[in-house]
Amino acid sequence: MSFRTSGKFHVCALLWMVCCFLLTNVMGDGKPIAHKADVFPILFWSLTYLNNTPEHYNKAISDEQFELIKDCNFNLVMGGPLEQAEKFGLKSLSGALQTEELRCLWWPPHDRPVSPKYLRLMIKAIEGVDHKSPALWGYHLVDEPGTINYSRIAWYHSIMRSVDPGCRIYVNLHPGSDPELYIKEVLQCDMVGFDHYPIFFDGDSFITVNGKSENNLGAEDPGHVGFDKTSFLYDMARFRKAALKHDKLFIPTILSSGHDIKYDVNGDKYHRDYGNITEGKLRWQAYSALAYNADGIAWYKYFPTYLADGSPNKGYCRPSAIGYDWKPTEIYHWLKKINAEVFSIGSVIKQLKSMAVYEKRPTYFWREEHDNGICFFPAVDAVITDVKDGLVTVGVFVDDHGNDYLLVVNRDIKRQIQVSLSLSWEVMDKVVVYDRDEYKWGSVIWEKTKSPNKLTLELAPGDGEFLKITKAK
Repeated sequence: MSFRTSGKFHVCALLWMVCCFLLTNVMGDGKPIAHKADVFPILFWSLTYLNNTPEHYNKAISDEQFELIKDCNFNLVMGGPLEQAEKFGLKSLSGALQTEELRCLWWPPHDRPVSPKYLRLMIKAIEGVDHKSPALWGYHLVDEPGTINYSRIAWYHSIMRSVDPGCRIYVNLHPGSDPELYIKEVLQCDMVGFDHYPIFFDGDSFITVNGKSENNLGAEDPGHVGFDKTSFLYDMARFRKAALKHDKLFIPTILSSGHDIKYDVNGDKYHRDYGNITEGKLRWQAYSALAYNADGIAWYKYFPTYLADGSPNKGYCRPSAIGYDWKPTEIYHWLKKINAEVFSIGSVIKQLKSMAVYEKRPTYFWREEHDNGICFFPAVDAVITDVKDGLVTVGVFVDDHGNDYLLVVNRDIKRQIQVSLSLSWEVMDKVVVYDRDEYKWGSVIWEKTKSPNKLTLELAPGDGEFLKITKAK
């Protein structure tokens, strides 16, 4: 039997196949075509901070290093030439405003306008960026501004968009910042984010104030529950709630390189040592961000750290993804795998609606149910009602067809756990687990007609599993 088809039919069929192929790759039914930053940005801090050491900056923007950046499954770089990012199919946050000359934009007094001279320099810097470059994702404006600078940031948003309308503007807030206040002050912002690097209290990390340990609330289970870990999740909850309410992108910055820092606050001497990075620490931060509906993630740091004189700053920063020999470290290889998983799952979550986040007690920052949008197990009127035998975070999502999705994250960064899920079995048809190696939905792990009402998951330290629950017909 043969069929005669028209050219028009061929065109329509081809378009249909292309659309289906693209949809399957976005919705998690096949390996992603490319890690597009416009779908789920994954970036790192470093390029802009190498500007004071030209030889290291030139090394960082070399073809060899950009090959490694892409191979590590990053899709967005901070600073560096746009043409270099374009050459490797990457996007870039322009560092045009991160120059020594423009630091004056943040000088006090904060209650008076900045000198017109420096505003002209700012405008000139934005005008000098190739706005039509396919690599331009946005601009890095400022890192960790104080609340006193919020009104100034709002002013700068207006000025920047008068030169480049519709541009994205990246600002990274302090841990503990109030996202509602920031959005109120900076009405034109299109994203919110913060850096909060948790202290894990796992033997090689600590906080002291005037020489005394601050690990008071987490002392009952150091390294597993952790005072600073739950404050990290509390920040995630606050920013998730604000981002959903005001329809902003939420991009947190998380820790990929341990460092040791000493500083003074109001006469008190602080010493924070973030210890050594492990795969469990990386996974817990990244999967927690996904559970809290992050629209992307940034890692701190990727490149090695240098002093102003060009010498290695080993006293501050421990090994990064790229070592002082400019070769990949063990952290690089962990990030490579985690970035691929996070992008794949994140691109699916972007198509879903974030319904709730559930935490298993103990936690130390939430005082009551629904504080900043958080819920606690046991749950009522939810597809998941409880989790036993482990401390977990569970992000709950739903698609347009009413199917539920769960991202179950092990809060223990040191031990593998086996948890038992209590689910609303009567409304379920089957449960499918996401295959993170194949970047698509994998095997059915529970089915109404064949399985007992029991479901257990084995979770590696800090790791997560993504589940799809289809409703019974």
